[in-house]
Amino acid sequence: MTVTTFSELELDESLLDALQDKGFTRPTAIQAAAIPPALDGRDVLGSGADRHR
Repeated sequence: MTVTTFSELELDESLLDALQDKGFTRPTAIQAAAIPPALDGRDVLGSGADRHR
């Protein structure tokens, strides 16, 4: 399954509201890959280039 929105990650509604208020609508690839196992209590390690706004 490809995750295209934060709401698909089954995050808490208050977190979804905060993300939307800050203008974040879609998770990055690493967020989409790392959040589900983290929510399951598994250890997560990711790596990638910094992205500056």
